[in-house]
This record gives sequence, C-alpha cells and structure tokens, in this order.
Amino acid sequence: MDGTEAIRPATGVIEPCTIGRAVALAAAPSADAELIEMCDEYVTLDREYCRLSQLRGPLREDDPDCAHLDAAMVVLSHRIEEVEAKLTHLPARTPAGVRAKAEAALHAMAGDADTAESLPDDVSWLAWSALFDAAGRTIA
Repeated sequence: MDGTEAIRPATGVIEPCTIGRAVALAAAPSADAELIEMCDEYVTLDREYCRLSQLRGPLREDDPDCAHLDAAMVVLSHRIEEVEAKLTHLPARTPAGVRAKAEAALHAMAGDADTAESLPDDVSWLAWSALFDAAGRTIA
C-alpha cells in the first residue's frame, strides 16, 4: 500500500481511494455490528453464569446465599437463551463477525466451564480446534 489505498472494513479488500474515502470507509459500521455486540453480550453473560456457578457449587441448600445465587443464575440463563436464539439465526458476514460468533460458540460448548480458563474434554477436539481457529485463538 502506498497511502492511496484503503481497506474496506466489511470485506478487507484493498482498493484505490482518496483520503476522504479512506476516512469514510474506516468509519463505516461493520455489517456484523449487531452480531458482534450480541456475541460480546453472550460471552459476558456466560462468564458471569460460570462465576456464579463456581460460587454456588460448594454451598449447601440451606445456605442463605444459595437462594440468591440460584435466582441470579435463572435470570442469567434466560437471557443467555434469548441471546443464543437470536445469534443462531443471525449469519456472520465478515471475518470479525465469524471470530465473534466462534468465540460465543466456544462458550456455548463449554457449558459451565469458562472457556477462558478451561475446556471440557468430553467432546471432539476437532470441533474445538475449528472454533479456536475461527475465533483466532490457540489451544493451550
């Protein structure tokens, strides 16, 4: 690139353009803005659910904190289901959208294990590997 080209955000295609066009392209919203925002919400909700699940794990049923944690987890699980249902029908159209959706899928597949910390070993590593590739992550 010699400074007269710009990378189109939605496609990653380099094309000749003026400085003004380059600024406009850089500021253009992603075709997957809504998808990426929802994926970020899904990952945040999932991490919070996992955190609460870990806190809840050792508690006895008669512990006063148990009911509060259970109630919070029910609210979170309902919102997670809502976001997941929407994400399932919202296709990724950009590389950034594919990465965001793959990251959300990693969290969905992990169940109660936070994929940022650990992975369950009861499913095919091939599926995990494909999602890690798409999310731009490496398997530790």
